[in-house]
Amino acid sequence: MSIKFVTWQAVRSLGELQVLTRASYFVLVIVPMLAALWPGVRTAVNRYNEVVTDSTLTFKRASEDLREENQTLREELARLPERLPSQTAQAFPIGRYNRLLAEVDKAALELERRTRDFVRDHPARTLESPHLPATWAVAFFAALAVLLGHFIYQIGAPEIIRHNSLSQFLATRLDEYVKYQSEGAYRRAEYHLRRNDSRWIPPEDAWEGLDPEEKHRRRMTVIDQGARAEYRSHAERGPVVILGAGVCYLVGLCLIVWIIFRQARAVAVAAGWLS
Repeated sequence: MSIKFVTWQAVRSLGELQVLTRASYFVLVIVPMLAALWPGVRTAVNRYNEVVTDSTLTFKRASEDLREENQTLREELARLPERLPSQTAQAFPIGRYNRLLAEVDKAALELERRTRDFVRDHPARTLESPHLPATWAVAFFAALAVLLGHFIYQIGAPEIIRHNSLSQFLATRLDEYVKYQSEGAYRRAEYHLRRNDSRWIPPEDAWEGLDPEEKHRRRMTVIDQGARAEYRSHAERGPVVILGAGVCYLVGLCLIVWIIFRQARAVAVAAGWLS
C-alpha cells in the first residue's frame, strides 16, 4: 500500500468515529476507580454469598427440626391414652391436637417452599478471581490508545487538517474566490496543481475566445482542484507521525470491537442461542 494512503485526512476520519470518542474519557476515569474499589466489591459480593448460604442452611434446618419435632409429638400423642386413666383418656381431646399438628405440618411444608424460592431468587454470586474483569481492563487500554492517538493528532497534524474537513476547506476556498475574485487565490490554486505531476494547467491564453461564463467556470474548476491538491499536500506531511496516530486509533478500535464481540457472545449464550 502506498504511503500516500496514510494521511492526516484518514487519521482525522478515525478520530471522528463516535465509537472511539464518546466513552473514551469516561472509561479512563471510571475503570481506575473500579480497580481501586475492586477488592472491596469482591469482599462484599462474597459476603453476600456467605449470607445467602448461611440463611439457606438455617431455613432448611428449621424446617427439618420442625418436622422432626412434629413427628415426635405425634408419636407421643398416640401413646398418651395408654398412660392415662381410662376416664381421663376418653375425655382427652386428641382430635384437636391432631388438627394442630396437621397445621404444624403445613407450616413446615410452607417453610420448605419458601426456602426453595429464596434459593432460586438469590443465587450465589461468588467472585472466585481476585482480578479485575478482562473486559474492563481491555476497555481502559482501548480508551488509553484512543487518547494517545488524539494527543499525537493534536500535536502533529497541520492546522488546516485539524480545523477543516476536505469539504469544509473546498467550500472556504471557493467562497473566498467567488466573494473577492482574488487573482492571488487563483495563482495559489494553480501553484498547488502544478506541483502535482498528474495535473497540468493550460495557460489562460488558451481560453481566449471563451465566453465569460465558461471562463469563470474553468477558473472555478482550477480553484477546486487546487484546493484539493493543497489539502492533500498538508494531509501527507509527517508520514511517521501519521502512522503513529493511526496505529493508536486502530488499536483502540480493534479492542472496542473485541469487547463488543465478547459481550454479544455472552448475551447469546445467556439467551441459549449458543452453547
